[in-house]
Amino acid sequence: GAGPQGLPTLQIGERMVETTPGLTGLLDRLVAKEVVDRRRCEVDRRRVYCTLTAEGLQVLGRLDEPVEAWEHSVVKGLSEDDVRDLIEKLNEIRSALEPAK
Repeated sequence: GAGPQGLPTLQIGERMVETTPGLTGLLDRLVAKEVVDRRRCEVDRRRVYCTLTAEGLQVLGRLDEPVEAWEHSVVKGLSEDDVRDLIEKLNEIRSALEPAK
């Protein structure tokens, strides 16, 4: 979770498989739909924090059950060890695709 302060946009990008320009457009659309709020950090004006609005929290709540059902359908038939191995390999692939920092 983001906590009451929200998440900086760069940290959101690190959690997603998304480039920063793509993330900016996505956040613009979410702000326009009033599911996300953005605000500048008072200490460092270059930093922007994002938080879910009340509507955003409702949307997220409605997604929990279908996303969980989809996740279970994807891994059904796999053992816990297989799922752990799959997650590890996907994380390795994601790391390999990230630009050098």
